Amino acid sequence: MIKKQETMILSEYIGDAMFKIPTPLMLSKIVDAGDKLEIKVNSIIR
Repeated sequence: MIKKQETMILSEYIGDAMFKIPTPLMLSKIVDAGDKLEIKVNSIIR
């Protein structure tokens, strides 16, 4: 689990990072994975 201080330090390094997504299919996979992750996090928090 990432602690608040670690999150703040990490955000300093990647705050302006840009990620290139090579294809629309890859973008779709990333978005789908993010949606699944959000659902899992919400189920843990509640």
